[in-house]
Parts: sequence; structure tokens; C-alpha cells
Amino acid sequence: MIEIQELTDPDRLRRLIDEPIEAAAALFEFDRERSVDHQYFLQVVSDFVTHLYRTALPIRLGLTSDQALGEAVDILEKAHPGGDGYHAAYLEASEPNTAGLTQIIRQMTISFIDGCRQRYLVWVWAARLETADWPLRRRIAQIVLEQWGDVLPPRLAARSPDQLAAHLPALLGLVTRSDRIIQDFLSPQGIPGLS
Repeated sequence: MIEIQELTDPDRLRRLIDEPIEAAAALFEFDRERSVDHQYFLQVVSDFVTHLYRTALPIRLGLTSDQALGEAVDILEKAHPGGDGYHAAYLEASEPNTAGLTQIIRQMTISFIDGCRQRYLVWVWAARLETADWPLRRRIAQIVLEQWGDVLPPRLAARSPDQLAAHLPALLGLVTRSDRIIQDFLSPQGIPGLS
């Protein structure tokens, strides 16, 4: 039980996942002055994904250009909710007098972090919780409600640990996404006018 708490601690997730990815993203360079056409947009988002895979992950991966582009499109789709995220990102990036590609890179960074956190939590679930008995699952749900009930949607926060125990992977995923969104908003880059 304590090991699961330690493995899913928000500070640990920030140190293990968020900070290395954010550091790598901060080092990514591209021509911010260049006007954004479709070809340049594809190049930058693909190069960014390649950069993250080579520098931010504990296991460095090299991607082909097709793999990098496919991953970039997937990240963009997730970063722009409401469907058609890739096209929305391109339109946003190509709009003059906006943060353009800089904002898209920031959104991709957040989406990439969220994906890495989700994969990590799936690993924790598979390695530690899959074989847990019902009392342990119930206790974990109770801890989640106690520690993060204020960031959960009201309909979930009102549930009992018994109702949530069968849905721990989804619950833990929601908590880490909520924590990440709150941290991002409270950072100087997340508050409008302070970046």
C-alpha cells in the first residue's frame, strides 16, 4: 500500500515525468520568426516529438520521420479536445499575431506529459494493483478521495470507496491529469498575461 502511494505521489510524478519533459521542451529550438506554412508546421511538430523521444525519456528512442509525424498528429489530436486537433493546431500556429507554434509546442508538451503519466499509472496498476484484494482496492479509493477529492468532479467525489474501488486505473488517471492541469495553470506560463 505504501509503495503504491509512493509510486503515485504527485511530487514523484513531477520529478520523474514532468520535469525531464519540460526541460527537454525548453531546449527545443525552431525559428519563431518564420511564417508558418503547412510544410514548416509538419517539420516543427515532427522534430519536436523526435527531440522529446531522444532527450526526455529514461529510455532514449529514435523515431523514423513517419513515426515522429504519426506521434505528433496523435499528440495534437489529444492536445486539442473537441476533435480535429491536428487541423485546429495548424490553424492556430499559422495565425499571425498569436503565440503560434510556441503555444502549440506548449500544448504538445502538456499532452505528452499526460500520456507518459497515463502509461506510468497503467504500469503501477499492472505491477501493483492488479492482484490486490478488495479491501486494499477499497482503501486506495478511500485515500484518493481523501487526498484529491477536491479536484475530482463532484459526481465522483460524492461516491463511496466501494463504488470507486473497481475503477482505480481510471480514477488514478483522472487525479494525475487534474493535478497536472492545476500545476500548469498555476505556473507563470499557464496564467494569461504572465508568460
